[in-house]
Amino acid sequence: MKKSILSLVAAVSISALLTACGGSSDSSAAQGAAPGEEQAEAPLKVKPKNTNIGGKWGKAFDFEDREYTLTIDNSYSTKAVIKVSLTRNANTPEVDFAQMAGSHENSNKYVADMEAEFFDENGESLFTAKVGLSNYTDIDKLLNLCEGDETTVTFSTFEEEDVIRKARTFRITSTMELNSRYGGGDTDLTDLDAEVQSATEAIGAAADMMNAMGSAMGAAADAANAARQLK
Repeated sequence: MKKSILSLVAAVSISALLTACGGSSDSSAAQGAAPGEEQAEAPLKVKPKNTNIGGKWGKAFDFEDREYTLTIDNSYSTKAVIKVSLTRNANTPEVDFAQMAGSHENSNKYVADMEAEFFDENGESLFTAKVGLSNYTDIDKLLNLCEGDETTVTFSTFEEEDVIRKARTFRITSTMELNSRYGGGDTDLTDLDAEVQSATEAIGAAADMMNAMGSAMGAAADAANAARQLK
C-alpha cells in the first residue's frame, strides 16, 4: 500500500514538472516554436500555369516547371517578390534583340519588359509583377544571353499581403513598347502593329477605289466613242 502511494505521488510530481517546463502539452513547442514566440508561416509556394512565355520575344527563353517561392517583403511597404531563372533557347524572336533594351534611358528603339501574372486557386487573376521598374538591368542581361546561357530575373510589385497570400499559380509574358525617345511612350508594340495594319488596309481600300474609278471612267470613255461612231 505504501509503495502504491509513493508511485502515485511520483507520477503527479513528474506531470507537474513537465507542464511547468513547457513539455509536450505546450502547443507552441508542438508546432516547432519556442514558448512565447509566434509560429512562423510556411514559405508561400506557387507553380507556373505553363512554361511558355508569351509576347513578341519571350519565346526565346525557357524556365523550369517547378514550385517557386513568392516572398513577401515588408521592409518598406508590402511587396511581392519572385525570382525565376530563364535560359536562352534556340528560338528566334520576332524582333531583333539589338533593337531592344530594358530602359527608356537607352538609345535602342524598343523597351522590353516581362511580367508575371498571379492567380488564386480558382484561376482568378490577383496581381501582376514586372521585371522592369527597378530591375530593368535583369532585362538587359536576358537580351545579351547566348543559347544555353541563363540568368535570374526578379519580378516584384507592391500589393496587400492578404492578396499576395492567395496566389497559387503564375504565368510569364514578355512585353515591348517604343522607346519614349522615339515618341513611343506608353504605345505597346502590339498596338503599333494594329495601327500599321489599319493604315495599310486603308491605303489598300483607297487604291481599290481609285482602280474602280479608273475602270468606270474608261467604260464611260468607251461608251462616248461608241456613240460618236454611230453618228
